[in-house]
Amino acid sequence: MESWKDVADKITPGQIVGILNALGVEVQSETESNYMAFCPFHANTHSAALSISKDTGLFYCFGAGCNARGNIYQLI
Repeated sequence: MESWKDVADKITPGQIVGILNALGVEVQSETESNYMAFCPFHANTHSAALSISKDTGLFYCFGAGCNARGNIYQLI
């Protein structure tokens, strides 16, 4: 059985966007290495605070007091 890390290593940046969209998390902007979206864990309508790494699939929310973090599978 593959570990989550083995499976995560196979996810492409395009697949990350598809996973986020399927979860109802719309990507608001994109940099060379990250996607930015509104965090699904708290109300936020002002700025995209959830950063998702294209390379690793890890996410972190910079929203005040949220600090949610993990891998793409923990969003599901």
